[in-house]
Amino acid sequence: IWMGDSDFVSVPMKGLLDPTYFGLRGAAIVLGARINPNPLPGDPRPYEFAGIKTGTDPSQVPPDAIWRLGAYYVPTVLTLWMAMLAMLTFYKRDRSDHEAALQALAARQAAPAAAD
Repeated sequence: IWMGDSDFVSVPMKGLLDPTYFGLRGAAIVLGARINPNPLPGDPRPYEFAGIKTGTDPSQVPPDAIWRLGAYYVPTVLTLWMAMLAMLTFYKRDRSDHEAALQALAARQAAPAAAD
């Protein structure tokens, strides 16, 4: 159940009425049978993501859908790039470190064979 007064809170109506979400929620319903255990709550918000259906003609995409898509996409890409840059900055390894790691792996692989 999703409860809220759309005058005061954001209610994901597109997500609630999305056929995929609606089908997933309705799949647990079997006429004449009790749902056991109780179904877990669903979240319609991912189905509201940008309101752009696959195969939609780009000229038919409303401006608010493009804005919502950018509002998710841009921060996500920037966060991933910043994480990558942090990893490259703090992960220091040169050729000698790499060779030492290869030798340690070779020694570790040879140790079980020598024990047999």
